[in-house]
Amino acid sequence: MYNFSVITEKTYCGSNAYNSYGIKATKNEEVLFTFSNITYKENVIIKFAELCNEYQISPVHFEDVLENFLSDFETL
Repeated sequence: MYNFSVITEKTYCGSNAYNSYGIKATKNEEVLFTFSNITYKENVIIKFAELCNEYQISPVHFEDVLENFLSDFETL
């Protein structure tokens, strides 16, 4: 079973620091991949991770799903 979780990183723009959020995918506690700096909206990435877990998105298809998410995430 795949597990998708939110990762948080500090991103700097000049002297300002912002949290940026990404996704880490694991299977049996082995890290399969991470994608960082997907969005600055924590609530959106949490919902995206929940949906990935619910539908058990295959790592083979994740990049396509992520691309669709990035173009349509305002609807979440």
